Amino acid sequence: MVEAAVSFSIMGITFIGLFSGLAWGFTMVQWTREDSRATQVMLDKMEQFRLFNWDQIVTNSLPATFNVPYYEVAGTTESSFSYTGAISVEAAPINAAYADNLRTIRVQVGWTSGGLSHSREIQTLVGKNGLQKYLF
Repeated sequence: MVEAAVSFSIMGITFIGLFSGLAWGFTMVQWTREDSRATQVMLDKMEQFRLFNWDQIVTNSLPATFNVPYYEVAGTTESSFSYTGAISVEAAPINAAYADNLRTIRVQVGWTSGGLSHSREIQTLVGKNGLQKYLF
């Protein structure tokens, strides 16, 4: 009887560990998917600046804030949650003669999932004349 009780408790602990590990694995996969989607959203907004000329960059032709769904359901914007973001174009944080020809573009994204708040940010410098004059 004692051997059976010990073996059942060992099996119980093993199953609890197994299912806890599976639950944690699925949670990590979900977090990774959300983080990857946030990266896609930030890169999409950042890539739009590649199509702009200098005047459009300086005046920030994109809306300062945006909302993007995690995924779209059947062509609607219905989703489990959405990413909220902000875009800012600022003077470059340097002290040089060419500082007026540089801008810092910052894209921030935040979302709440599973009761936790997450945020990501990406930034880059953009030059008025680009790199073409320096490379060719």
